[in-house]
Amino acid sequence: IPSSDLKPGTYYLKIRATDRVGLRTTETLRSPVEVLAAPTTTPKDRDTPQAPARGTLRGIVRFGSSAAFGIRVTIKELSKSTESNSRGIFQFEDIPAGTYTLEAEGPAKGRNRSGEARVQLQTRQDFAKTWPIALQ
Repeated sequence: IPSSDLKPGTYYLKIRATDRVGLRTTETLRSPVEVLAAPTTTPKDRDTPQAPARGTLRGIVRFGSSAAFGIRVTIKELSKSTESNSRGIFQFEDIPAGTYTLEAEGPAKGRNRSGEARVQLQTRQDFAKTWPIALQ
């Protein structure tokens, strides 16, 4: 439904339809439709993938080709920690855009192991990635 000419406000929609046989019907929706003002953007805004102000940082801890579970993962700059699950997956909620060092430490294959990864969260695609950390 084209709405570019509508001013912000509340409207009731009237729908007219013709079926395959040629019978016509008209219905007015009982629930109002709210039209809001369009956000103002510049051409530059439309072309740039904007980073969300905050998002979820996801990753996986591996030792060799195997997932490492029970590994403590810390975002050094934020002093936030979590633990990898049985598939080696970890996640942090509500992380602001920025560049971070992920530190991983815990037991794998009978020894205490550690690893580190640098992540940069600047775009929506960055927040959508699963960031790997390799244990040594």
